[in-house]
Amino acid sequence: MKAEVLWTLNTIAKHQSYNGNEGISELFKCMFPDSNIPKTFTCGPDKTAYIAKFGLAIHIKEELVSKVNKLPFVLMFDESLNETTKNKQLDVHVCFWNEGQVQSRYLGSQLMGHSTAQDLLSHLKECMDRLNLRDLVSISMDGPSVNWKLFDLFQKDHAEQYGGDVILQHFDSFLSLESRSEDFLSFPPMQKRLDIFLRSAMEPYPELWGFCKKLLILSHGQATVERGFSINKEVESDNIQ
Repeated sequence: MKAEVLWTLNTIAKHQSYNGNEGISELFKCMFPDSNIPKTFTCGPDKTAYIAKFGLAIHIKEELVSKVNKLPFVLMFDESLNETTKNKQLDVHVCFWNEGQVQSRYLGSQLMGHSTAQDLLSHLKECMDRLNLRDLVSISMDGPSVNWKLFDLFQKDHAEQYGGDVILQHFDSFLSLESRSEDFLSFPPMQKRLDIFLRSAMEPYPELWGFCKKLLILSHGQATVERGFSINKEVESDNIQ
């Protein structure tokens, strides 16, 4: 089994077709007649696809979800035409901190037809059904109107599930009470760090401070996202039979 797993990983890493493994078992037996491994090696197109989809993919995604769910993350998605199926394909990526550096990783894909914003939201939820959305910082996307409608729908859904109303209540209280204090009015922005000041000022408002911490790590543009998708599209390949 180890040899078959390693061969499947090699097939995927080099973007080779599953059909390229047709007859590979017989070839290995001829190449290595004195070894017992080729005698039990059966990794044709169907088995390679099975190991990749129902073995390796599940394990890799479980590891990814486990890492993402430990810290705040950004969700990124894009839509493009799948040349093999001639359907629109939704690709979803996540950006998060891991081992002291920011990583962008592929999370999943959904094949769609012509989709409304509500359909797109449903497909997006299928891709991220195991993520802890309480730690979601933002959604990065391009600008079509259907995406903005999706953004509105997602915001409302997220607020209902994860306490957006509580954050708004804290914000109202903060503006009416804390922001009128002498410390707030005399804050010197050129001498003190804003994040340290807000951490102290928002201590009585944990939900609001948790939200502000996420805001402080947001990117100020889409260039990184677009660059990430360009790189990911180079290393991803369709292998649909």
